Amino acid sequence: MDRTPQQPDQEARLEAVLREHHKLARQFDVGLKDLADYFRENLADSTRLLLSAVPQQMDAWRGEILEKYGYDPERREWTSNLEESVKSAGDAQAFLALLNHYYTYRLVIKQWEWYVQGGLSGEVLQMAVCQAFIEAYRQRPGLAAKGIEALEAGMPGFPQGLALSVYLTTHVAAHTSLHKNQRLRAGIGELKTNDESRFSRLLKELPAEVLAAYHEREAGWGDLMDVRTEAVRRLEKAEAQPEMQELAAFADREILMQSAKAARLSPQESEVFQLCIDKPKLAYREIAAELGMSVSQVGVIKHRIKNKLIA
Repeated sequence: MDRTPQQPDQEARLEAVLREHHKLARQFDVGLKDLADYFRENLADSTRLLLSAVPQQMDAWRGEILEKYGYDPERREWTSNLEESVKSAGDAQAFLALLNHYYTYRLVIKQWEWYVQGGLSGEVLQMAVCQAFIEAYRQRPGLAAKGIEALEAGMPGFPQGLALSVYLTTHVAAHTSLHKNQRLRAGIGELKTNDESRFSRLLKELPAEVLAAYHEREAGWGDLMDVRTEAVRRLEKAEAQPEMQELAAFADREILMQSAKAARLSPQESEVFQLCIDKPKLAYREIAAELGMSVSQVGVIKHRIKNKLIA
């Protein structure tokens, strides 16, 4: 019997790549949460370190990009030809990684400048300095996507959209739950064959959908959750079983309440949050009327709630 290992086909290799990137995306999310916890526990030291290290590291990355690839990320100018500087997939990956690092830190510094101009000081400024670092890293998915898109456009011989769709698919898959989203689970269940898992089928269906959703969105970067929402919507079954919908809604509500408890919301914030969970379709004016406050107060309180939950 021939026991020579068979080479995986193109589809199997793609799924292996997607699964590996999916794992890395999960690790990134966990690492970011751990970093936020560290900042809160070591606020003053973290602030001093960031104010010193971020500008220095940004300058170092700019110099490395200029030397290796002939591109100035600050001026967005090439000093050499793109095809001469980026000759392989490895070069492209390393170049994009450096650009992503550089522009992430550039976002941090821009946000710091805005805080100083706004008059923040003391511990409030320290908290803002650390939070800006975390928020900039939340923008990295969008920054990376823009970098991949620009690189593909600058390399005519490269299959347009291939690297971008792989990247978007891994990001969306890492932030999508087939367990909690019953309509998506039902939709994927109808598409999959008997010999494949729902997750495998999801990875096969997502590339085309995420690419379409990405090109239809408004220009800009961000955390790409809007891409996830639209791509997943296209794959969901219109109606899931009622009992499954009720179970999913109950699970989501319990998760939200646990998050609110961990975020230590104030009594007023908890009251607004509870109402938003119980009646998610209420408009700001309806929330204001029910709780006896102004519409602007509702907006401010919901903004505070969002910041605490993110933190």
